[in-house]
Amino acid sequence: MSASDAPRVAVAGVVRRRQGIGEYLARYVVRHGGSVPAFLGSRPESLEDGRAVLAGHGIGARGFTDLASLLAQCPVDALIIASPAATHVAYLDAARDAGLHVLC
Repeated sequence: MSASDAPRVAVAGVVRRRQGIGEYLARYVVRHGGSVPAFLGSRPESLEDGRAVLAGHGIGARGFTDLASLLAQCPVDALIIASPAATHVAYLDAARDAGLHVLC
């Protein structure tokens, strides 16, 4: 797979509050040739935590608090939804409308 073919994957839920796996799924994507250029946080204050978590895995990603802004500023091919269950439907609907592949 060339760098131009590598999937660009955003992750919702990289900060582990209870049993989160978003950071590990991001690491898996990168380990297997993809990139994680962006992530979703629940609020502005959590973005720095998310950047730190991903940086701990060697991933430099931009943080966003809403999916529309992420998609407008950082095109991706897929979305991993590893956020709390209450966010799943909204993220799934938005990802579907944007034509993204989704792992939820």
